Amino acid sequence: MKKGPQGKSPEPQEEPRYTTGGIPIKGVYTPQDIKDLDYTEQIGNPGEYPFTRGIYKGSRGIIFAQRPVLGYGLPEETNKRIKYLFKYGMASPSGMPSYNLTMDMTSAYGYDSDDPRMAQWVGVSGPPCNSIQDSEAILEGIPLEGVYHGALSYAPNWRVAHYIAIADNRGVPRRNLVGATLNDSLHGPIGEGVHLFPPRACLRLIVDTLKFVTAEMPRFRACDVQAYSSREAGCTAPQEAAFAIADMIEVVQGCLEKGLDIDELSPHLTFFFACYSDFFEEVAKFRAARKVWAQIMKERFKAKDERNWRMRIQVKTSASTLPAQYPLLNIFRSGLQALSAIFGGASGLNITCMDEAFSAPTEEAARIALLTGKVIEHETGIVRVADPLAGSYYVEYLTREMEKAIWDYLEKIDAMGGYIAALDRGYLQREIAAANVKQSYDLDSGKQVIVGLNRFQPEEEEEAPIEIFEQDPMRTHKIMSERLQKLRAERDNGRVHDVLAEFREAVSGDGYMMPIMVEAAKAHCTTAEIFGILKEVLGEDKNCLIPPDWFARV
Repeated sequence: MKKGPQGKSPEPQEEPRYTTGGIPIKGVYTPQDIKDLDYTEQIGNPGEYPFTRGIYKGSRGIIFAQRPVLGYGLPEETNKRIKYLFKYGMASPSGMPSYNLTMDMTSAYGYDSDDPRMAQWVGVSGPPCNSIQDSEAILEGIPLEGVYHGALSYAPNWRVAHYIAIADNRGVPRRNLVGATLNDSLHGPIGEGVHLFPPRACLRLIVDTLKFVTAEMPRFRACDVQAYSSREAGCTAPQEAAFAIADMIEVVQGCLEKGLDIDELSPHLTFFFACYSDFFEEVAKFRAARKVWAQIMKERFKAKDERNWRMRIQVKTSASTLPAQYPLLNIFRSGLQALSAIFGGASGLNITCMDEAFSAPTEEAARIALLTGKVIEHETGIVRVADPLAGSYYVEYLTREMEKAIWDYLEKIDAMGGYIAALDRGYLQREIAAANVKQSYDLDSGKQVIVGLNRFQPEEEEEAPIEIFEQDPMRTHKIMSERLQKLRAERDNGRVHDVLAEFREAVSGDGYMMPIMVEAAKAHCTTAEIFGILKEVLGEDKNCLIPPDWFARV
């Protein structure tokens, strides 16, 4: 063997190491790796600029809400699931009952449940939302005041219009409503989300809703940028954070151009991230994203109130990382991802259920996921201290590298003219496609190991059976179709005609749409009637996930 200097054998060369997102790392970190970090300027105390260590003061420790994304079947079935999970602590840190409601694909794409082309999708992945009657059924027996209502719907916020109309009908002041909605269809083209309209039309719809909520609903967050779907579509952790921030920059600029005040707007903005299994990379992602956003709000948009420099992050642990093999292991995977999100400073948390590879969650799986968060909160002791990983040589190094990667993407997107321009040029789509190719290669080659999927696969007789949630969309389609027929026969169709004409006029010009949508909800207009006008006037995105002949082929 060849000897090195002084007769010593040379040190073996280590193979390069990288995080899942491609950040180069070493096997050991020391004070030398973060020697140039200035604590006050670059890290700071919890609850202080640049908010790297979280948006809450240190004395409060780690604080997070548990708001599962839920919904399936008939509206009354979703109502039952909400009430069931309330009993197991589905709540915000203050104890306020909280939930995040999704919708079925039929409603999300702007169709009514009686459309025969959509029969097999009615009630799948969420409840139908044809009219205010469905929203009333979902909220039956659930107070509007004292409950956090999350609506994972897309622009235009038809479900939010329902929510406001129900509040008006119940005599609940709009200023007392608490909750959030995605209202972000700009992220759809690079994710798994719904995107029906061209990007500029999407931006108009987002800004319109923010204008309404900023003026009338001070406790409701009306733009929750949906980074989760782009991550599930294959982007890396740095891409997820950077593209979400670029999206929100576009939204803020659109609002400012319409005369909204940055300090009045900022409290209504939140981010909805995914959390994957590369534990420390995810922690660094949340810390770095908060720091970048704080700098943007302070320096680029000149927000005066430092509370408005804070990035509010809701997190859903990843569904795509939960394989069908060994589904009970998914309880651990989701719990590990939840820990990472909590250490990273997530404000709201949705722990994905173990059986989501198969179907909508069973009641038991939903309960286990929710109680997993309760174990973390009450049995681990980690919530007693804010940002307990701060000062780790590795975590601080990784946070800095993540920040650099985010800024690199943001500078490239800015140079193209912003988020929508980058979409139009296909840049964001190409970046995610390249990340997808690499991830597929790493899985196929075994470089990345997923237990049960590409290594340690179970024998057929070893696969433990679990209960699978059974749904019958054709039954839901039949029931909802009958309800729609009755609704159309009994409502005041003259009023429907008038309010839809007013809505068309607003959409065709530069009108204010949200107030008319609320009136349309009160008049029992349906989803297809509202979306039909929007599709006709605004046009449909040529890159929409549903090709023109999709319905004919399914």
